[in-house]
Amino acid sequence: MKHCTDKDYFEEWLDYDRETGEFTWKKPPAKGVKAGETAGWCNKQGYRVLGLKNKDFRLHRIAWLLEHGEWPNGELDHINRIKGDNRIENLRLATGSQNSMNRSKRNDNTSGYKGVSWHRNRNKWQALIGKNNKLKHLGYFETMEDAVNAYTRASAAMFGEYCCNEA
Repeated sequence: MKHCTDKDYFEEWLDYDRETGEFTWKKPPAKGVKAGETAGWCNKQGYRVLGLKNKDFRLHRIAWLLEHGEWPNGELDHINRIKGDNRIENLRLATGSQNSMNRSKRNDNTSGYKGVSWHRNRNKWQALIGKNNKLKHLGYFETMEDAVNAYTRASAAMFGEYCCNEA
């Protein structure tokens, strides 16, 4: 039996369309599944996953294997932050830190902008940025726009191609 991180193993079961990021079954993996059907499902975190031989695999990792011939070493980042978009052009190797830099604003954000919040005691906007579990204060600002600009500049300088300043 082939090893489950071997390219040939997945090529035996799956077709991968690098332009759309979609996977279809070459042969049925179980009763009720037909060749040509879309493979996998979306898990709670938003990643596309499939089960094969009693093991679950994230499809973006399989896409990487099929395109590059080796299982990804470390994490894969979805460049556009859409976890179900497994087009090869949307995937890149990343460290855990780099992957976390390419995230949208948090759900509990009230300003609408990453790294920007209202400081009640000072009656000003503040900008903060974090890296490697350390928070850096970028300053207090009279306008939200100035705080957003400070965060945007710091994010670009700190995170480079992995920075995400979109709301």
